[in-house]
Amino acid sequence: EDLQRAIILSKDEAVAAQVGVPWRLTKCSRAIMDTLLASEVLLPCREWVAAAGCELQPDWAGGALLFQPVTKELYLELGLQLTRYHVVMPVSHVGLLKTALQALPCSKRPQVRMDHR
Repeated sequence: EDLQRAIILSKDEAVAAQVGVPWRLTKCSRAIMDTLLASEVLLPCREWVAAAGCELQPDWAGGALLFQPVTKELYLELGLQLTRYHVVMPVSHVGLLKTALQALPCSKRPQVRMDHR
């Protein structure tokens, strides 16, 4: 049983490394989206997505921001159900997301939570 659990967890980690993690923002507004799309802190993520020939906010991603290259095929294969409240990026990059959000006033700044749905 422990071996099975370890195998399942390692597969989940491999998927997370491949597609990143869906992070859920507790608020969503045009100002939040504009801040994330223009943030210098997130420039390396935006360049990574562009270099891979992917989009930051593709039509098929439910309004989510993808700060990691994700293809439509991979999105469908993984059965992701994202909304405009989601940001996809590796766990190792979430600090950049939180730093970018610091540009917003505290009352307008969303919290960032890992979305396990």
